[in-house]
This record gives sequence, C-alpha cells and structure tokens, in this order.
Amino acid sequence: MTSTHTGSKTSLCSVCGLEIGYNPIILNGIDMEIAPNICSDCENKREQNMGRELRQCLEEEKHKRRADKERHWLKICPPLYRNTDPTRIPGDKLNKVMSWQYNPKGLVLHGVTGRFKSRCAYLLLKRLHDEGHRIAAFDSTDFVNQVSDKFYDGTGGAWIENLIKVPVFYIDDLGNEPSGERGAGEIWHIIKRRGEELLPVIITTNSVGEELSGKLKGPQDRGSGMVRRLREFCEPIAF
Repeated sequence: MTSTHTGSKTSLCSVCGLEIGYNPIILNGIDMEIAPNICSDCENKREQNMGRELRQCLEEEKHKRRADKERHWLKICPPLYRNTDPTRIPGDKLNKVMSWQYNPKGLVLHGVTGRFKSRCAYLLLKRLHDEGHRIAAFDSTDFVNQVSDKFYDGTGGAWIENLIKVPVFYIDDLGNEPSGERGAGEIWHIIKRRGEELLPVIITTNSVGEELSGKLKGPQDRGSGMVRRLREFCEPIAF
C-alpha cells in the first residue's frame, strides 16, 4: 500500500470561515480527501481555551476541597479553640505536643485545669487534619451522652467500631465524664481495641495514676486496666 500527496485543495474553516489549503491523500489510487474543517489559528485558540478551562476547573476543585476540609475542621474543633494564640502557651509544653508525629503511640496531656492542655491538643489536631488524617474528637461528657443516644437508636455498635478504626481518636477531659457503666465501658473498649490495632489515642486529663484509676473505676478493675493501657500506649506530657 502506498500513500502520496497530490495537488492543493481548499476547504473553509468552520469557526472563522477562512480558506484552508490542504493536500488530499491518495491511498492505493483512491482519493481519500479528508478535508480539514478548522484552521491552525482557530485550532490553537481552541486548545488554549481548553487549557484555560481545565486549569479553571482544577482550581475550582482545589478550592472546593479546601472549603470542604475547613467545614470539616469546624465540626471537629469547638469555637473556643479555633483561634488559639500559640504565644500564650509555654513553649516547652507546646513544642513537646507539636513535635508528635503520627504513630501508634499516642499522647496523654495531664495536669491541673487551666494549663492549656486542650488548646495544645487542638493545635496538634489541626496540624494532623491538614496533613490528611481523619479525626474523631470528643469531650468526655459529650461522648458519654452520645453513647446513650447511639445505643438507644441501634447504631451504637457500628459507631464504636468506626471510632476504633479512625486514624486519630481524641478524648478531652478524661475522668470528668458522668458516671455510668455504658459510657465508661465504651471508652475503655475503644482505648483497649485501638491499642491492639496499633492506632493512637490522644487524651487530656486532670488526673493520673491512682486518682485517674479511681475516677474510671468499674467491673474487673477497669480503671487500673485503662491506666495501664494508657501508660503502655501513650507518651505522657505533664502540664
């Protein structure tokens, strides 16, 4: 099979109407004559426009992802902690917290109230959120109340399983939640299972050791077991 170009013909550009010169193709003696319908200038402009439209679409998608991410963060972080000024926090404490890199060994930030434990924790969570880690964050009292609601409507089991598997699980003010077997039992269950799954927990608490164990008391010496797990699977930072 042979292919040759012969003669010169013209067609009209379907965009600007100008004449386009072209050479028809003869294949095995048959004039294939595939006439172009757009000139090179119009083709270049169309490609440039497509490039601009693609870049615009990509930029809009990037903006949407940023907006979605920010909305998700606002659901995680209470308003009180969204505009924390890091300069108000003792640098040695904040640096210890912020130097934590994602790994199976979590953090327990402990000390008396008013020492910026929660603010440090949320600054760390913001960094982890920006890095792309999924986060479940709860005040301990809110968690206990949600446990009651979830198990009442029949979704508790699946909800707890999701909290066991989420990359980052945070409990604020552990030990100050209302007493109750279901809520405290599920906190223990999540901490125990996450340790087995090599997934970190981040916790703030006003108490440690025997004091925390006493607040978390329950059947089968649950409080001591939870404190032991936290010591094993978390790095303590005193405030």
